[in-house]
Amino acid sequence: MNTLVDPGTSLAEISQAIERFNDLGSQGIELTPSRERWFRVALIQRILAEDPDFLRVAKNFIEIQDFNDLVRRLIYPLTSHGKLGGKGAGLFLAEKVLQQAKQDQDLLHAIRTPKTW
Repeated sequence: MNTLVDPGTSLAEISQAIERFNDLGSQGIELTPSRERWFRVALIQRILAEDPDFLRVAKNFIEIQDFNDLVRRLIYPLTSHGKLGGKGAGLFLAEKVLQQAKQDQDLLHAIRTPKTW
């Protein structure tokens, strides 16, 4: 968990921490709800944005598992310590909001989220 707090941690190390988290689930080990929430919020702040308004919305729509797919698609130098750009973070959040809204709204099924670099 210190991996997410340390600003010197590279995105490669964060990716490894996400993989370790996913391995826990496959072993039947689960985090307590408070630790899971902390981990999710820390990932949002570290990879996407620290803005309180963004965080308030994102923590209701983004799950830890969503980051597993995201980091697999990122292209970055191994020593990168940065965040996803603002437009990319916004599109990622918009996609998660739409995924949940699609469950109740048939009209939303036709909406596609563009890929971003």
